[in-house]
Amino acid sequence: MYRLKHAGSFRVPSGPVFHWIEYWNDLLILIEVQYMLRKTTLALSLMVVATLAHAEVQTKSIAVVKKTNDSCRQQGDSCVPLSTGDQIYVGDTVKTKSQGYTGISFEDGTTVALGDKTEFNVKDYKYAPLNKTYAFNVTLRKGKALYTSGRVGKLSPESVSIHTPTAVIAVRGTRFLVTAD
Repeated sequence: MYRLKHAGSFRVPSGPVFHWIEYWNDLLILIEVQYMLRKTTLALSLMVVATLAHAEVQTKSIAVVKKTNDSCRQQGDSCVPLSTGDQIYVGDTVKTKSQGYTGISFEDGTTVALGDKTEFNVKDYKYAPLNKTYAFNVTLRKGKALYTSGRVGKLSPESVSIHTPTAVIAVRGTRFLVTAD
């Protein structure tokens, strides 16, 4: 049975009718709380799924280092040394030192060979032939890069762009050397 509620010196009347009213009030509040919790849980679940989907897209490897010497991947203020077989991701910046070089092979077969004293950033890369979605958008801040076109350049040449500090190169060929000072 429900206890009598006290509000200051006022005493709520008792009796079977008042107990049922209190019971239904409490039940309605409980139902409302459960409904709010379900809505909140659903909203949080959707946010988690969206975050995980976004994280999966961001963490998908797009290329692999084939050869490297005296090069690193920029991570914040530090530069982590690269090794043959390391994965490359969208947003990565690869740097080579004075005697360094790095060969990168992308999913679609595109290759980029970086010379010494080079800074190369992958801004965007998409290779989804089933959806006909392509992008190869990189920046060569300084140094040398030898580009050899893969399937993205062949299937959608307008999707390939290489930015330098002074120019943007739209690729229409299959192989060229770019130098940026």
